[in-house]
Amino acid sequence: MKGCTKMAAFLTVLLFFFPVSAGAKSVDSAKNPFLSNSAFSQQSNAQGVNSNVMPSASGSNSASSTDLSSGQTSTSDLATSFGAAMIQRNIDKTLSAADSFLNAGDTEDAWNAYSYALGLAISQRNIQALVTVGDGFRKLGNDSDAKKAYTIAFAFAKMQKSLDGCILAGDGFKSLGDKENSWNAYNYAFGLAMKFRSASGAIKSGDGFRSVGSKADAWTAYNYAFSVALSEGNREDLVKAGDGFKSIGAKSDAENAFNFANNF
Repeated sequence: MKGCTKMAAFLTVLLFFFPVSAGAKSVDSAKNPFLSNSAFSQQSNAQGVNSNVMPSASGSNSASSTDLSSGQTSTSDLATSFGAAMIQRNIDKTLSAADSFLNAGDTEDAWNAYSYALGLAISQRNIQALVTVGDGFRKLGNDSDAKKAYTIAFAFAKMQKSLDGCILAGDGFKSLGDKENSWNAYNYAFGLAMKFRSASGAIKSGDGFRSVGSKADAWTAYNYAFSVALSEGNREDLVKAGDGFKSIGAKSDAENAFNFANNF
């Protein structure tokens, strides 16, 4: 009897913290803490008063009543989609919901969704998602949160030795007009390119340097790419190195790279 009592108490605690319906979790039983009051109110009106919004076989939401206004239906659908994404801890669906809020002009819930996505991206160490979150904050005009997302993305890129991740973070910083941090990210990427003897990585780094006005560093990166591509007989990267030289006005170096490329 004592064992049964302990088990009942344990199950009660579980049900308190993780309330679920039979076979599926419900997004309608409690308020989503990441939704604004207006969005939750319209979701409740749409689902609890006018109709029950249920997922169809195709995965979309359908309402049993046609009395809803288009605004209510839109807000309800967005709130439901965001709630489902939170339950699934799905970063792509969370970002999609955030973008939808933003496109609908709901900046408060867009910020909430991007903030939740930031936490997911950090827990998953997802560099691409972190940069996307940063882009979302930037579109909302919240540059401080955008910079925080880009900074974390750059930190993970360095930890993971991800050249492309460094380039993405650098592009993010550049979008904020932060040339110092963008240069740092491109420079770290170039260091990885040299470590891995990657001509394509050096070209990407050179393009980054050029985009922030550092032609000397861009030339160094393109020249390294040229030397690696030449040693490997990689015609494609020789052409790209030539294009890089040409983009910064190094015509003789560009012609040299194109000539070698034509010989392969």
